[in-house]
Amino acid sequence: MLVRDVAYGQVPRSQRAEKHRRAAEWIEGLTTDREDRAEMLAYHYSSALEFARAAGQPVEGIAERAREALREAGDRAYLLGAYGAASKFYEGAVELWPDDHPGRGELLLRYGRSLFLWAADVEVVSILEEASDLCMQSGSPEVASEAEVTLGNLHWFRSDRELARPHFEKAFALAHDAPPSRSKAFVLSELARNAMLGDEDAKAVELAKEALEIVDQLGLDQLRAPTLNALGVARVKLGDRGGLADIERATEVENNSPERIRAFVNLASTYGELGEVQRSVALHEEGLREGARGATPGMMRWLEAERAWDEHLTGRWSEAEPHAEAFLAEVEKSQPHPMEMAAREVRAFIRLARGDESGAQEDSQRVLNQARAAQDAQVLLPALAFHAHLLYGMGRRDEAVALADELLERLPSKQSALRSHWTLPLAYVLSGVDRTADFEEVAASAPISTRWLDAASAFAAGRFEEAASVLAEIGAVADEALLRLRAAETLVEAGRRPEADVHLQQALAFYRSVDAAGYIRRAEGLFAASA
Repeated sequence: MLVRDVAYGQVPRSQRAEKHRRAAEWIEGLTTDREDRAEMLAYHYSSALEFARAAGQPVEGIAERAREALREAGDRAYLLGAYGAASKFYEGAVELWPDDHPGRGELLLRYGRSLFLWAADVEVVSILEEASDLCMQSGSPEVASEAEVTLGNLHWFRSDRELARPHFEKAFALAHDAPPSRSKAFVLSELARNAMLGDEDAKAVELAKEALEIVDQLGLDQLRAPTLNALGVARVKLGDRGGLADIERATEVENNSPERIRAFVNLASTYGELGEVQRSVALHEEGLREGARGATPGMMRWLEAERAWDEHLTGRWSEAEPHAEAFLAEVEKSQPHPMEMAAREVRAFIRLARGDESGAQEDSQRVLNQARAAQDAQVLLPALAFHAHLLYGMGRRDEAVALADELLERLPSKQSALRSHWTLPLAYVLSGVDRTADFEEVAASAPISTRWLDAASAFAAGRFEEAASVLAEIGAVADEALLRLRAAETLVEAGRRPEADVHLQQALAFYRSVDAAGYIRRAEGLFAASA
């Protein structure tokens, strides 16, 4: 390597352009696949262009070949999930691409999408907007629809649903009547995913199935995993556990694929929503291991927030707290992230347990404010339930009941919303104000049974040991302790002190292990009351 570098340094700069050009042309003449040498071609043509300019030589022909080589290298890197490298190649191609060339709009789309996937805090809105405009001007509405759906994803990722919605609507309008194509399949797949995230699950299933027909018809295997991912989650939310098999199939794509990591996230989250906590935790850990070998920063941050939630749930608060703090500190320095709400809820749970009611309320209120802005049931229903429970525990019962009523009002229009973790705090509040019948209606309307709902229903019915046993079985250590504490409070009020003491002893064992001073005081106060 040293001899090579010295020899290269002795070649006069005026000759290097010609040598790089000839090297590129020789590589182009090889019989191997062009894709496998895209990066080498981009390097040699870019170097030839650089030295030709420095030597004052004509560059028109070299510039054209350089920009094509850079675009191909970007495409190759993008397909491999190397979005950072792809964005660099596309950036070089954009700099060389004529403003009036018909392919500029599609190139800007690829550049903007790779930037968004690599670093969501980079400002790419203007790039994607220009891509959409140029594609429409050049008579490529199907490519413009890709730019629009990517803009929608970008705004959704930043928790701005109001800005996202018109882009999704425009993308659908542009793609709906278009003939089958890769662009149409991509847009339908992305719209299916966003419909699923917005609890429009019947619509998500319809869009995903239409996308899969095009995928099968045109052999678009790279779009199969994301489409199966959206289809599977939507099916489960509608009550069909067969959707889990769809998500499993999405995890079977090649290693290091971003869609494989996303499938791990969705499969883990779906099992978690169903109350199969141990399976969910194992999948998150597998996703983190896979992601360490090449996932995008945005996907890894998502998994990091999920890890903090898992650690809270399973009682590993010494790990959960610093992980949540680190995640939130990063959010403060960059753009908003959808998982900020999960990280704040983790910190709020721990703060409340340790007696920091003001800190817990601050975090919980911020989660609720963000959830209201998002208007997604998957984040709004849990936010309402937890904040209601927090206020109830602070003695602000009227405010707590008002939030519980808001949740009940919003629920009928979200029949596919899984009755997951949030049913526990809702059950605590409603049973505490003698409205168990309201909770029974929530349970009866569930599209699919979950272990969380089993525990919450048992608690609401006064079957406290059964409820605690369900949580212990699924590994929700922190929730088991809280349920036992709430059960003890109810039993003390009813004069059933020996039963209350059994629950208190088990709750205290956990709270002492995690230094939950606030809940320790509550439990010890109950012992005094029952003496």
